[in-house]
Amino acid sequence: MEEEVNRRLNTVLFLVGATVLNILLLFFYFLTFTGIAGIFLPNRTGFFAIATWLGLFIASLLAAWFTYRWAFHVLKERIHLEKYFDSTVFRGRL
Repeated sequence: MEEEVNRRLNTVLFLVGATVLNILLLFFYFLTFTGIAGIFLPNRTGFFAIATWLGLFIASLLAAWFTYRWAFHVLKERIHLEKYFDSTVFRGRL
């Protein structure tokens, strides 16, 4: 019983930590891509500016998602996650 509670607590803490990490990654990539766009793209207004910001945000989302998936894959290979986490939450990802 105690082991199951520990696994569920580990799972909740992992998911909260992963969410915070994902938000930080998104912020980091957005700032990085914005800096790069500020160097190479001219200052425009109107539709081009909105499209640029939207494109940068989508690129940041994709970069954070790919980084998170890669990090999760590395963790899964190096650490046997099924020993520490509740497998019903991940639904076959472990």
